[in-house]
Amino acid sequence: MELVTGRAGSPHITSQQDRQKHQGIWGDGAYILATGNQLEPQVQSSNKILIKDGALMFQGAIFSVKVGTTDEITINNGNQGMQRKDLVVARYTYDSAQQKESAEWIVIQGEPAARNPVAPSSTSGDIQEGDTTVDCPFMIVNLDGINVTGVDIIPEVAPDIPTLNAALSNIRFEVIESTSYYVKKYENGCFEAWAKTTVIGTHLSFTQIGTSGIYYARVTNIGIGIRAKEVYDIEYTPQNNGIVWGASPSMNSNMSAIDGYVVQYGADKTRNTNIRVHVTGKWK
Repeated sequence: MELVTGRAGSPHITSQQDRQKHQGIWGDGAYILATGNQLEPQVQSSNKILIKDGALMFQGAIFSVKVGTTDEITINNGNQGMQRKDLVVARYTYDSAQQKESAEWIVIQGEPAARNPVAPSSTSGDIQEGDTTVDCPFMIVNLDGINVTGVDIIPEVAPDIPTLNAALSNIRFEVIESTSYYVKKYENGCFEAWAKTTVIGTHLSFTQIGTSGIYYARVTNIGIGIRAKEVYDIEYTPQNNGIVWGASPSMNSNMSAIDGYVVQYGADKTRNTNIRVHVTGKWK
């Protein structure tokens, strides 16, 4: 056991240990880091591509193009009437004799084909295990005749912490609950609330619609457990043993409870009515 982040009286932290830390955060795959110009390629001509500043994380190792600079990559001439795919890799090299590690861009030229050319393969390996040459495929350069028609970046851009936090705010929520409601209060300002109540039949004051035999009664103050700033949708469902439905649900004046109507066939007050509501909106 060794304490990496501690004083030892002499230099002792190794690149392998640094890669362990990075692998614990990003994994051992390949990602462009959200810094600088994110290694954006710029096609200058049929033979030259510039790669802007940025950083690439691969197997815990960081490959960097210095801030404010560009790297130049040379592409060999294409062939008239033929198509080709060249593979650009970030190549890690370990010189065991010199105990030195280094990195460089390498272009692996593909085979020309009349159509549907295939990108060449690269050298795989495990940097942490001490392999001397390991390639990280970075981009495919597409050629049609003598022209570079485009490049396809292979690694994804890894989101930084602010980006992750913004994304997580859409799914992180606080739960507010009681026996009559359950609320998901999301960090991004949205909410979703479910509430229930039972109205005693004798507490309903029914009014008949003409001579239709259909009656309605006002129900108020069904608390939803949160004060809304804005409401997107209200689902309002009464249930009892008769023919019943809900009508005109709305937020009350303090935006924390639902008012609505119970509509039923007949004015029977012996049945209790269970009401369920589902409300979505914003709390801030």
